[in-house]
Amino acid sequence: MANELDILPQPSIVEEISSADIIDRKLEIFLTAYREETGKDFTALTEDSLVVRLVRSYAEQEAKLRVAINERFRAGFVYFARDANLDLLLTDEGLIPEPGATRERKQERIILARSGSSAAGPPEWYRRKIVEVSPDEIRDVSIDFPDSSTVRIAILAKSIDGIPPDDLVNRVRNAVISDDVHPDDHFAITVSGAEPVAVNIAYEITLELGADEAVFNALEAHYRGAFAERLALGRNIPEDWTRSRLMVPGVFSVTNSGTEPPKVESWQIPYLDSLVLVLSLERQR
Repeated sequence: MANELDILPQPSIVEEISSADIIDRKLEIFLTAYREETGKDFTALTEDSLVVRLVRSYAEQEAKLRVAINERFRAGFVYFARDANLDLLLTDEGLIPEPGATRERKQERIILARSGSSAAGPPEWYRRKIVEVSPDEIRDVSIDFPDSSTVRIAILAKSIDGIPPDDLVNRVRNAVISDDVHPDDHFAITVSGAEPVAVNIAYEITLELGADEAVFNALEAHYRGAFAERLALGRNIPEDWTRSRLMVPGVFSVTNSGTEPPKVESWQIPYLDSLVLVLSLERQR
């Protein structure tokens, strides 16, 4: 799910207030009623008094109940649902829960099922049909239309390199070329694994004065890990992104000594063909 949805307030049908606030409200009602009934103030109000203990017990139960009511209400929203509630939403869409799937993966499948349930043809329709071929093997899908009758589909697998096996490609191809999936005017459909694009990284690293060379020695593993996490269809590797990953504490500057990474198209994935980091002999404050 998109991170921008984090700015949305959580949906609720009852106000969530703390037990302390509930205690204050209830005690104020009690004190007011006592004053009106007796004409004097109640003076035996302590933490251990019976009325306080009763109000505290009630307030804790009410606070928990308010939270439970709202959590049950939120369970019907894809973005706010969690755990078993997401599995229930999956089954509501006629989907089988995927063992070990992340929350984000479950959300994606539900949204695809809903957005792809319209007439055949749009990318969402194809994406839904493709992901459901094998949701535990497919990480991502690219769908574009070079012309009005052609559909180009690329698959990114959950493997380390992202390249799907031929069997998976064939299963997806058989699914999308069936008459009940593609409309009649889409008669040229190609399905392939994501096309790898070589990325070669070469930088000169200048450390700050006094920085340990261990900072430089750890850079390669750090960058390779960040690169692997970035693996996605159509995701470019801009120079600014590379520089930001190499500018760790202790590094004064990074200077590109190679070529600019190639553009990655929607059906392609970048792979790290070479990584050359050279430590500059100079030190800078």
